Amino acid sequence: MSASVADRWHDLRDASLETSVRSSDWTGIFTAMSKSFTLFLQSAMLALGAYLVLQGEVTAGAMIVSSILMGRALAPVQQALGQ
Repeated sequence: MSASVADRWHDLRDASLETSVRSSDWTGIFTAMSKSFTLFLQSAMLALGAYLVLQGEVTAGAMIVSSILMGRALAPVQQALGQ
């Protein structure tokens, strides 16, 4: 009887570990995608800011501040995807 209980426990444990690994893989994918997207947005924001600075539309300080604000605004989204 103990052998059958141990076999059942091993089967359930293996299934649980497989589900846990699959969940971790999906979390890693979403985290990597969100970080990549955030870096892209910040780079695009800096590029647009640099263009506007060269055109004389905004100051360099406004470009830096807008980049920082965008990074802070997207931080909760990254945290939510990581959880």
